[in-house]
Amino acid sequence: MRRFFCLAVLLGLCACASLKITDDTPNSVTVRYDGVVDKLEDATAAANQACAAHGKVAQLREDDTKAALERYAHFYCVNG
Repeated sequence: MRRFFCLAVLLGLCACASLKITDDTPNSVTVRYDGVVDKLEDATAAANQACAAHGKVAQLREDDTKAALERYAHFYCVNG
């Protein structure tokens, strides 16, 4: 029973652990991440890919924690 519980918790964490771009404009990008599996560096890489579509690079504006597994990184897209 204990193994089942641990497996369920682990699967629950993995299900929540994905980067998601919640805002993408030519001037800014916001990335939601969990802070456990995905770190700020992962969010920065995702933001750089989104900004690259506009010929720009990501520059961190703010890192915001909303809940235990819900963080938001806000970036400017600037000319590199």
